Amino acid sequence: MNKRKLSIKLSLLTIALVTILSGYLYVAYSDPLKSYGIYFYNDEHKHIVLEVINEGYTDVKLIEVRINENEKLVYSNLGISYTGRMVSGDIEDDNLTTYVELTSEPIKPRLSTEEMSELIENGNKTIPIRYGLQIKNSTDVKTVYIKFKYFGVTKVASFNTGAKNDQ
Repeated sequence: MNKRKLSIKLSLLTIALVTILSGYLYVAYSDPLKSYGIYFYNDEHKHIVLEVINEGYTDVKLIEVRINENEKLVYSNLGISYTGRMVSGDIEDDNLTTYVELTSEPIKPRLSTEEMSELIENGNKTIPIRYGLQIKNSTDVKTVYIKFKYFGVTKVASFNTGAKNDQ
């Protein structure tokens, strides 16, 4: 009888450990932060807005943004749009976009197309639909590195802006 109880306890412990390890590996190797768009101010690479999308299952909390070869940048903030329009910084006026410090608001998981359409049709002014990182710098922004937390794990995503390297 004791061997049977011990065997059941070991089986349950093994299942629990495999589940925890699988969850950790999933989070460690997932890349929830994506970007499918970028705005350039006056076709320059010194003032950009990088659209950011959370394709994960929980909030992404920004920690820091760096550029190029791990340089600190002159200025950055997070734009939150309550419309279907991409965040465009101060390139275009949009009174349904707010700008906050990078670490003050999480990036919520991406809404489905149906959810976005419904919010836009109902005149949404409270639930974020799109996010953008506004970056201003004295030199061209070639690469953007975003440090963030996802499920409590610190990760870094990098995005190329298409700026040419100096030759």
